[in-house]
Amino acid sequence: MDWSDLGDGPTGLIAERLLANDVADYIRFRAVCSSWRQWSTDPRAHGILDRRFHPRNWIMLREISGHPRIFLNVSTGQCIQMPRLPELLRGHDVFGPTTEGLLVLLDRTSYILRLLNPLTGQVTDLPPATTLLRLMEYQPADLREAFEVSDAGLADNSTFAIHFLGIHMLAVAKLGDKCWTLVDDSQGSSMLSAISFEGRFYCPTNRGVMVVETSENQPPRLVLAARLTKAFPLRAWPTVCLIPTAPSSM
Repeated sequence: MDWSDLGDGPTGLIAERLLANDVADYIRFRAVCSSWRQWSTDPRAHGILDRRFHPRNWIMLREISGHPRIFLNVSTGQCIQMPRLPELLRGHDVFGPTTEGLLVLLDRTSYILRLLNPLTGQVTDLPPATTLLRLMEYQPADLREAFEVSDAGLADNSTFAIHFLGIHMLAVAKLGDKCWTLVDDSQGSSMLSAISFEGRFYCPTNRGVMVVETSENQPPRLVLAARLTKAFPLRAWPTVCLIPTAPSSM
């Protein structure tokens, strides 16, 4: 049997199941031959925020000088090398990965933020972090330190949220935006950390778990998703974080 001539039906079904399991397996499948690539969707034909192609469960290991970057699948223990990655990361500060597996890059010269899917190689520009300077009461002396990213991820299917640790700002942007939009926190919550889960951006605070709410006719804002039943003591705040869990099976 000529396995390269499966046709669009069987090839598409196999590709679909591989993608549901792990995008790395899907990419290997497409690399086998031209006919399999023909009958399976090219990740680069879709936006970088398309969650189907995000490298879930993959983490980037500490860099070893002169060696390719290595990624580890925390579920299977599998490792893969990414020889082109150092070239893509050159000239950037690297933050992440996000919950979706994307890396957040800060250009050291222009302060443009970029999203990188390390497995598909997709790179997309976000607005420069310097667009937030107009919202600040003072100008930081060290911009790289001010724009350090502590948490980042999807706020909805087309909006990306970033918490800048150095300037204590939570901002969002859509692909193609020219500037970042500050998330309104009129309730005065003290943000402890953040995590993106199932396409929403959650923040544990001193009041409870907040979520970034986005809508076309209103500015982005933090709204209460779950109230705390018991207040955390001040000394415990640095240890408070959200942990994503898989849904339980019946």
